[in-house]
Amino acid sequence: MYIDKYISLLKRRFEDKITLKKEIDPQVLYIKIPRLLIQPLIENAVYHGVENSRGKGVIMLNARIQGDLLILEVIDNGNGISKDDLIKLNKSLEMDNDTYFKSLREKKNKSIGIDNVNRRIKLFYGEKYGIKIESSVNIFTKVTVSLPLQTFNTKESYYVQGSNN
Repeated sequence: MYIDKYISLLKRRFEDKITLKKEIDPQVLYIKIPRLLIQPLIENAVYHGVENSRGKGVIMLNARIQGDLLILEVIDNGNGISKDDLIKLNKSLEMDNDTYFKSLREKKNKSIGIDNVNRRIKLFYGEKYGIKIESSVNIFTKVTVSLPLQTFNTKESYYVQGSNN
């Protein structure tokens, strides 16, 4: 629902240049996730992917349960990311939080939104969860988020237990 509202705002700016397609497993609709987890990924797809590309930009949002994981994907048909930049970006995303925060002193970060989402995932859920990016220049970029299906009881509790019932 939040993403639909966000896309409707973007459509006012970009008119018919952007289309959002969704493939969402109905079970996923009842799983709550941290706020502002998907929106920055959609925003990146728009501003780094489809905004400057020719033709109509298509952003795909997929969500499914895979074993004991919630998998979210944001895919765009935009500019893509070069192999070298993709390797650097994924290497940064794979860092454990201690190493990442120590590296911030030397790093000039271009991916603040994705890094922020990834670090929050790792802090909430653990180091083995987070974001992975695949891309091919001028073809696509796919950002995959993996989260565990579990319950958290915090003041900012935006989570419920996933179930396969």
